[in-house]
Amino acid sequence: MPFELKKGKKKNTLILKDGVDVGEAAAVLDGMRGAKGSDIEVDMGKVSSMDCSILQILISFKKSLKEADNKLLSITAKSEEADRVIKLAGAADAI
Repeated sequence: MPFELKKGKKKNTLILKDGVDVGEAAAVLDGMRGAKGSDIEVDMGKVSSMDCSILQILISFKKSLKEADNKLLSITAKSEEADRVIKLAGAADAI
């Protein structure tokens, strides 16, 4: 499983770990759906590799979460690899 979900009273935290790429995209999206209902923090501090499919999911889910539920999605930690991919994709402002 490429993630761990921790549900809290005020926010839910989705911890992405190891390699997250297109092969795990559906599982990550399911995890985000499971976190829906409150603000969501995404912890990417344990990501060892990733591709842009995960960024697409994060950006899209952030937008729909805000529009449909008026909830926020934020990134709380990034590994060097996650930060590198986010910057390379020019997605720092989007997520």
